[in-house]
Amino acid sequence: MITGEIKSQVDKVWNTFWSGGISNPLEVIEQITYLLFLKRLDENHTREEKRANLLGQPLQNAVFPDGLDPQGRPYSDLRWSKFKDFSQSEMFTVFSQSIFPFLRNELPKQSNGEDSTYSNHMKDAQFKIPNAGVLKQVVWLGPQIEVQCLCEFRVREWTQEEIHESWHADTPLSRSSPRSGRARRCSMTGARWSR
Repeated sequence: MITGEIKSQVDKVWNTFWSGGISNPLEVIEQITYLLFLKRLDENHTREEKRANLLGQPLQNAVFPDGLDPQGRPYSDLRWSKFKDFSQSEMFTVFSQSIFPFLRNELPKQSNGEDSTYSNHMKDAQFKIPNAGVLKQVVWLGPQIEVQCLCEFRVREWTQEEIHESWHADTPLSRSSPRSGRARRCSMTGARWSR
């Protein structure tokens, strides 16, 4: 069971989304997952940079290429380590106009092409964080909490009605019959629950 400080942080994240107009728990998890994924990509890129410097070799497996994105912004601005320190309005602009299109359209082409599992998950993805204030708060709070904590805590609190409503919404949820009684799984995070 999640208690104390972690529970308080989880509540702050969920309340931030709720007050910003996103009340579907699966959409909240999906939006947080994009941010956590960006953070992880930056960590991987930094690890590869350190490895290349240590070995005196060129950078291999770079996540963020050199140069400018289609919007004319340096790819280095898309990295979590830089993005998280932008002003509220710039952060929203960068994420909505550069980072999210990068995650959705450009990143799949770097690895396995357009038919990868990742590209299939991202083909219908939408950036739904409603405003710069919500994004800034979630960027500040979200990475302090593991996505597993967010999922576990909220899934346990959902009522059957909320699960049923979420099931019929357009979300990244595994699509088995709602009456089958089988466990459901969030395809973005892996969280499972049964009816």
